[in-house]
Amino acid sequence: MILKSKFENSPYRMIPHLLHIEGRRMRYAVTLDSPVGNAIEAELTRAKAEHRYVSPVSPKLIKEFIPRRQKTWLINIHGFFAGGGMYWRESSYVSQENGFWVFNPSLPGFGGSDSLLWEELSMKGMARRIVAMMDVFGIENAIIMGHSMGGAIALEMAVDYPDRVLGVIYRDGAGTPSWKDRKSPFTMALAPIVPDAAAILDLFLAAAMDIPDLALGKFGSTLKSILPDFRKNIRSLGRTLPAAAMLFGSDLTDFAIKLGQEKTIPFLVEWGATDQITPPKTAYEFQDVIGEEVIWLWGGHSWMLARPSTQSWILKYHDQGRKFLNKVKQRQLLLKKTGAEKLAKVTSIKVR
Repeated sequence: MILKSKFENSPYRMIPHLLHIEGRRMRYAVTLDSPVGNAIEAELTRAKAEHRYVSPVSPKLIKEFIPRRQKTWLINIHGFFAGGGMYWRESSYVSQENGFWVFNPSLPGFGGSDSLLWEELSMKGMARRIVAMMDVFGIENAIIMGHSMGGAIALEMAVDYPDRVLGVIYRDGAGTPSWKDRKSPFTMALAPIVPDAAAILDLFLAAAMDIPDLALGKFGSTLKSILPDFRKNIRSLGRTLPAAAMLFGSDLTDFAIKLGQEKTIPFLVEWGATDQITPPKTAYEFQDVIGEEVIWLWGGHSWMLARPSTQSWILKYHDQGRKFLNKVKQRQLLLKKTGAEKLAKVTSIKVR
């Protein structure tokens, strides 16, 4: 199955597939024009001709489709109770309008991907899985675009794997703790009785308040993109709920402070003006810590699902978006230079 949008007859469509990392399934979608997308399409054609099941594509097969003139990769990391497939319309726009190869992973425990083991369930464990997928696909480095929980994972990647990160697009993120401080009348009433459940129920109520925003625009297309991963998550609640406990227990403020002080990795911060899940106070909290002004957008927590062309517009036309991409290019050149110097140094040592 190839995911189609207005780009139905173009190479900028997305194709879903899966691979195995350390014996566990990881689902993903990737733009069809990328080396990975071409390798998957070749495997699908071969499997159909040979009347067999489709196999996960190998790094060796992917290498056959890497062109001389490569594009920059962008990894679109989803939020809690979502999946990579929910964001495929947005990724198609970003690929078409901004010229990236785009990769949408379904995080462990979400969208049909197997969950992490208990001892590995953390932001660090999630980040490690994405880097492992990058290794399989030969993605040296990429722009990391994270929404909600995905924003927190993007922070983790920037600290743990800085050489793999060209820049971070942080969207309605859950990396700093103020979003967990639920102060609604509903929460205040239940907090003395069931404090933990009150916060979770308040989040579900906030998510329900996001529905009218999702209903605006092409609701049919939005619903079609959301439902497949939503159904998978409902069927596997045992996999998704432990991640909620992990999310409530995490606080990456120190990471954000470190990255804000160093300023080696470019950040672009975006927020829905009516977001009730990670509300405006969380946006201002992150803005103060990271030192980058927030771009306020019309909509709630999931504005990118309702209006999938917004992100490509920001990168193409918004002043902050264009400045961010210029910084990304500079960092890309710096990492190439550093990598070449390291290789030359290692080679010289071997020769001696």
